[in-house]
Amino acid sequence: MKTRSRIREMIDNGRMPHAVLYSGQEGGHVLLEAHYMLGYLMCDNRQESGPCMDCRQCRRVVKWMHPDVNLVVPTFDSKQKSEDVIKPWREFTTDRDFFTYDDWSAFMDAGKNPNINREQTRAVMNSYHLKPYEGANKVFFIWGIEFLGKESNRFLKILEEPTDQTYFILVTHDKQALLPTIISRVQQFDIGRPDDFMMEAYAMEKQWGSKEEIRQAIFLADGHIVEMKGILSEQGQQYSSSLLSMLKAAYSKNGLVMMQWAEKAAQMPHREYQYFIHYQLHFIRESLAGALQNSYQKRLLPKEQKAADWLLNNVRQSDLIKLVQYLDTYSRALVQNANVKILSSKMILDYKRLFDRTTYRT
Repeated sequence: MKTRSRIREMIDNGRMPHAVLYSGQEGGHVLLEAHYMLGYLMCDNRQESGPCMDCRQCRRVVKWMHPDVNLVVPTFDSKQKSEDVIKPWREFTTDRDFFTYDDWSAFMDAGKNPNINREQTRAVMNSYHLKPYEGANKVFFIWGIEFLGKESNRFLKILEEPTDQTYFILVTHDKQALLPTIISRVQQFDIGRPDDFMMEAYAMEKQWGSKEEIRQAIFLADGHIVEMKGILSEQGQQYSSSLLSMLKAAYSKNGLVMMQWAEKAAQMPHREYQYFIHYQLHFIRESLAGALQNSYQKRLLPKEQKAADWLLNNVRQSDLIKLVQYLDTYSRALVQNANVKILSSKMILDYKRLFDRTTYRT
């Protein structure tokens, strides 16, 4: 990869900038690429292809146990420090190469939004000017730099005062959320979506499905490896079934059938229900895109393709757009621990209203 070649050249020639920013799609491989830089920078026996993965430094980097690697990840409490979550982080990343903020939140059983708080920023500032324990390089590896929020200006002061042998590797999935002044003080690496070949090889290695199933999931996921895994999982199929059964119940306008669906949907845990709402948003947006662009290939399962065509023949596009706004509101409400049963009841009534009008053809 060109990015990796460029990284090796910079480090080998002593031109490593004191701060770099990796940005890319959540659920893709941007974090993996940032970790590659970390490994190569700390490796004692660098190879032409990258870190050796066998020296003492590499083994500790892989396990997130290197004393000169200061890890900062989003926490879920204003008083939590990075050191408080390092143990669960090691456990979380042991069998995961690709993951999202939601995955991390679910693992931590968190009911709050992720955050990089003042305690974490203060800890970075306190240790920034200290020399490395082992006399080589010291690195601050920060995943989710966009969660700095009010701490951004405090963090900016650190970036403005670079010191020898101290480096920052920052990772974001939302570069637009960062202060322009932070972006101006780092070297940027924008990581594109993984190609289909890489995704197929990885899914086949993990035995997530047959080659045909994997290729279909790759098309639907559009470069999102975590989403590809979800599509291939039993849970992904359940979301699809729940969505289609909801459409049937709402179209029937039978109050008992609709409430039975709401009761069953309400059994989902908060985190799964959040995914289910995202699944619906994906379905509606793909349906609308297919209606507005004749040549557009909808990223939907075959049974969903038929449902999308049927839906657009029975409701108005403008009403679907309003529904997207409602679903976005429900998604935000879930973050505030909204009652899932109440949301399910409201949601299916919203879908019913789509069919309350005379049938339209779009």
